[in-house]
Amino acid sequence: MDKNHFLRTSASFIGKVRAVIPDLELPLPVWQYREAEYLAPKNTRYLTEWRSIQQGEIWTGSTAFFKSTITVDESFRDHCTQLIFDNMGESLVYINGTPRQGLDINRKMVTITDRAVPGESFEILVESTLQWQKSAHAAHLGQEYGPHIFKKAALVAINPSIASFVADVDFLYEYYLQFEERNVAELIDYVHQHVQPFSPRPELLIQINEVTEYLKLHFFTGKHGEMPTLQGIGHSHLDLAYLWPAKETVRKCARTFSNMLQLLEKYPTFHFTQSQPILYQLCKQYYPELYQQIKEYIRQGRWEVVGGMYVESDCNIPSGESLIRQFLYGQKFLKEEFGEISDICWLPDTFGYSAALPQIFQKCGIRYFYTFKLQKNTVNEFPYNLFTWEGIDGSKVISVLDPFSGYDGKMELPDLCMGLKKYHQKNNYPQIMYLFGYGDGGGGTTPEMIEKIERLNKAPGPVNLSMGTAHEFFERINQTKTDLPNWQGELYFEWHQGTYTSQAQIKHANRKLEFLYRDVEILMSLSGYDAQKHQKIHEGWELILFNQFHDILPGSCLTEGRQEAMEKYKTAFEIGQNLCDQTLTRLFPASTRNSEAPKQIVAVNTFSFSRSEYIEAAGIPAGALITDLTTRSSVACQRLRNGHVLFTAKDIPSFGYKVFQIQVQNTECPSQTGDGLLFESPEEYWLENRILKVLLSKSTGNIVSILDKENQREILNGQGNYFELFSEVHDFYDAWNINEQTLKNPQIMNTVSAFNILENGPLLATVEIVRNFGQSQIRQVISFTAETRRIDFETEISWAETEKLLKVAFDLDVYATKATYDIAYGNIERSTRNNTSWEQAQYEVSAHKWADLSENDFGVALLNDCKYGYDIKNNKMRLTLLKAPRYPDKTCDMGTHHFRYALLIHSGGWRAARVDREGYCFNDPLLITYMDKNSQPGIKTCDSFVQLHGDGVFLETLKHCEDNSGDLLIRIYENHGSLRKIAIELKKLSAAKVFECDMLENKLWEIPFSNEVIKTTLKPYEIKTLRLSQHA
Repeated sequence: MDKNHFLRTSASFIGKVRAVIPDLELPLPVWQYREAEYLAPKNTRYLTEWRSIQQGEIWTGSTAFFKSTITVDESFRDHCTQLIFDNMGESLVYINGTPRQGLDINRKMVTITDRAVPGESFEILVESTLQWQKSAHAAHLGQEYGPHIFKKAALVAINPSIASFVADVDFLYEYYLQFEERNVAELIDYVHQHVQPFSPRPELLIQINEVTEYLKLHFFTGKHGEMPTLQGIGHSHLDLAYLWPAKETVRKCARTFSNMLQLLEKYPTFHFTQSQPILYQLCKQYYPELYQQIKEYIRQGRWEVVGGMYVESDCNIPSGESLIRQFLYGQKFLKEEFGEISDICWLPDTFGYSAALPQIFQKCGIRYFYTFKLQKNTVNEFPYNLFTWEGIDGSKVISVLDPFSGYDGKMELPDLCMGLKKYHQKNNYPQIMYLFGYGDGGGGTTPEMIEKIERLNKAPGPVNLSMGTAHEFFERINQTKTDLPNWQGELYFEWHQGTYTSQAQIKHANRKLEFLYRDVEILMSLSGYDAQKHQKIHEGWELILFNQFHDILPGSCLTEGRQEAMEKYKTAFEIGQNLCDQTLTRLFPASTRNSEAPKQIVAVNTFSFSRSEYIEAAGIPAGALITDLTTRSSVACQRLRNGHVLFTAKDIPSFGYKVFQIQVQNTECPSQTGDGLLFESPEEYWLENRILKVLLSKSTGNIVSILDKENQREILNGQGNYFELFSEVHDFYDAWNINEQTLKNPQIMNTVSAFNILENGPLLATVEIVRNFGQSQIRQVISFTAETRRIDFETEISWAETEKLLKVAFDLDVYATKATYDIAYGNIERSTRNNTSWEQAQYEVSAHKWADLSENDFGVALLNDCKYGYDIKNNKMRLTLLKAPRYPDKTCDMGTHHFRYALLIHSGGWRAARVDREGYCFNDPLLITYMDKNSQPGIKTCDSFVQLHGDGVFLETLKHCEDNSGDLLIRIYENHGSLRKIAIELKKLSAAKVFECDMLENKLWEIPFSNEVIKTTLKPYEIKTLRLSQHA
């Protein structure tokens, strides 16, 4: 059979029969209509008054309302009566003021009443918006997004026999196209011969009933007890922001959830699975009537809540603590609202998965993990679909990698058969999950998908599908998991590496807020419990967590989505800064973060190790002497061009502070005068202290030499701190991707517009280098201090490029086949070579605060304060600074960016050099507050609230528990891959008992605790959470 002829014939036949499905049809051509602007959920501004709109007219605007009062005609008596409504938008239908169902390109009909009563009236209101995804794609492809036409509105009564026949024949066509079996072609011929679409309706119904029975006997005969090959799971992936703003997701949520409630009511065997507690939170807030129905189906076990995480988060960029908070906040909501937490982490669309996650999963109540995204790898096919995933600490979780074409299956035979063929573990585990339902923009499962399942199960062929829940599937696997293959380490996604860099302002805000909220929680823990402040920081965390959604933080959302995110960040910063200021004032009465004439300066350290840093202080008068009150000796200082004073703050204790006295003298403070650190020759500037000598070329602005004087070793094998600009190979997924070919031909910036010496004193030297290129400018200040192994680069870029990528590079004279990268609650090694296809695919990788290239006794680390994209191949170390995509946000990253990075040269490996500590200090300098009095009652000159004894272990979190008990929580982790016995001294904190607990703050067992000292042992890369109970 000629395929094209078959397609045309079948389409013609089924189209004619589909047209006569309704037994009754009453056109409703005229409605009332008004345009509106959707400002926020439940906040709509109406732009026009109500007017009439007729079928065929165009409607405009981003939001429109249609209304009509429908009175049931006598002819519809006792019929199931439905409304067909098609205005080419996405809509939510309200019936008598209650949201009933969504309408979109995949569903055009909503049930008005199951049994019509003549004379009964219904108030219909339809809230419509544009097809956001289609609109965005059209703009990106240079196409017009066509006008919205009010195409049709009618009341109909559907004939179930004809509708079922159409579904049978549709399936028969699809089956033939998939398998091309001769007997099926003969059945199709039989159908075409025995059903005449233009026959009088009574005759047509007889023909259809006879052919339906014939198909039951000769095709839909059943699988006869065969074990199901698929666990069908109704699902709708719903992006919080993507090609639509976050506010639109609230309406998408209502449309999707109402759709699923209609299906659950109609089909008793249907189950639906939905992730993301934030969606339920939004539904509860804005659509309470839907939410109550959802809660009832959850109680019945037919609506399954999965995920655990507050949002389906990115897993490359958030800190380890952020990932835990995703579960803490998400699971807390589920427990409070539905009585139980989820044990399935559900991340179908996230762009790679940190190796720290399996341990976090386990300690947040997660036993199972589902994803799809690695199916889109561009180089290597991931070898398993059903496996255990092992994290950096040895924790394991049963995992599924969906073998089908997406997490939004359409119940189509080609996809079903392809997935079953690709499924790697089918010999040992014959059944696999299959998710079906429209996603990304929501919508969910359709009636057609559910009704197709019955046909799949009765037809011959490999597909046999049972509906159920994801939990049921995983539990069956868990009972027979002994021979599952194991994957150790990160689940690196070989695509979308541009998401480590796109939307730099979002990533900058996320990093800064993670550290700000860490500091605030520590300060609040030290100052005593305050329920009101605790609630405020909870609200701020929710904003941070929302923005960690996998299309917001990675930078793959629309302009409006980015603007919404920055507004949330603005609010979160205000909350955090206010709490920080208030809490510092509570800890240090009469102190202020700003002072014109301070008497004392307090340096506060929120890390679990003592630290020494340079502090830049304002308001220090001329002739001032700064004294360390613990030693009663003056400290070295240097007055800067901006009038501030830089001074040395040594040995600030862990989780503690030190007070410095300001005294006005007749002479400047020590070290105000003397030799500087910056020198000049005709061709070069050089920065030099007793440890390093750094040469800068005047002609290029690049570093041409770094000499480690202590080790008598040159660091560079080429140049350092040189900028590479790449023209990006065009890619449809502009913000998501970095094409490997893009990185083949860099344009190296070797021109300097200006070279300015800003500071040159005995403590600090800074030189400013200005570079102009294209429509953009780099203004960079290189800083170098007296006692340092670190070169700091404070960078401001005015960025106005299109489809460009900017990196900074260092050619190192260090030989190592692996580099180490800081990740969430740990670190990971990756190859610096391209021996295998797996190594070649990792031409851009993610890291947090630092990456390090070390030999056994020497190395170099590249630190950053808000960047995430690295590549280290052979001896070349690069950090990706900016991208310039134009889709989906045409204005992505346009404007001015401020960020810092630093090169750290160290003796020994990264562990011995404590590179991880340097990464922390670089990201979170000492907190400074000023006191206008010389002394305050109860404030010592130097004190520590908590002390941690144990190298390679960090006390990351100190906070109040979420249950408002006033109990404190400590989270520590081991970062050097060693077994560690540690002690925590609670010098200023109180506890009646100490418990080890999970990451959801549930007590597990009591820990011995005496003399205010907690002793415990951490395994390599273990994260341990301790609860300090305030009640015996």
